[in-house]
Amino acid sequence: MLRGLRSIIPAAGEATRLRPHTLVKQKPMLPMGSDGKKIIDWSLNIASQTESTTVTLHFDESKTKDLENHLESKKDKVAALRDSRRMGAASLIAFSYDLFEPYPEGNSLILPADHVVENINLSEFYEKHLEMDADVTILGVDIKPYGQYIHAHNGTVGEISDHPGGSEYMSSSGIYIISNIKLLEWIARNKRNGWNGEHRSLMRDFITPLIYTGNVVSHRLPDEGYWDDAGTIKRYYDNNMRLSLSNNVLDDEATIGGEATVSRSVLIGSTAIKSGIIDAEIISSDGLNQYSTKIYNRRQ
Repeated sequence: MLRGLRSIIPAAGEATRLRPHTLVKQKPMLPMGSDGKKIIDWSLNIASQTESTTVTLHFDESKTKDLENHLESKKDKVAALRDSRRMGAASLIAFSYDLFEPYPEGNSLILPADHVVENINLSEFYEKHLEMDADVTILGVDIKPYGQYIHAHNGTVGEISDHPGGSEYMSSSGIYIISNIKLLEWIARNKRNGWNGEHRSLMRDFITPLIYTGNVVSHRLPDEGYWDDAGTIKRYYDNNMRLSLSNNVLDDEATIGGEATVSRSVLIGSTAIKSGIIDAEIISSDGLNQYSTKIYNRRQ
């Protein structure tokens, strides 16, 4: 266990990039790979190395029952806090009395609930943060064709951009270790300025300003590591196929009948395929509504 480090997993988003399938099941609980794993399990596995884990929930209780049950089933206790509205990083402000105020000298690991991460050495990541006396340490990964990019020289981040600009750029994974003291200072400023529950972006409103006024550093994911944001239809599908070796991925209640031929597909919720030929599709069903997405230009 990494002393002084606690995990926060934001899981309160609207999941619009994975619609229509997130109309059937909340994004963190979509199947990912084999052995009944869910997307959020990848972040929960990393978080289990820290002192505690807190998951922020969507404000609509009707959407989170399965996720809450899943968290309660974990061997290591996982706390949950519910947003009062769509808040983004403002959850950190609203819940500061639980997350940061009792641990002002500690640090927080921010882990998105829809990322697939393998072979990350969390101890090295944390040690880098402590050695650099950093306000924020960003986990950098090899350049991806999406997201934001960080320019770092000798580990110190000097710029965050929407476009990569050369060999010293990396993609930002959206995974951070953050000093609680700096978070508490940011929270205090927001409250002094009359914050009243408005939405906040962690990168735009907190991390980017610190590049110029504080100490923001980067830590690169090792070559043997793997990271991908699985929050879009194509990347969600590709990660399932990679992890399952291109076999079908079935949710807990999904079934395939004896007269059906299903290959390289993901079945979500209570999807039941009784007959026909299905290949390279994502299909979800809640028993009343069924949605299907055919995957074209599938990664080989």
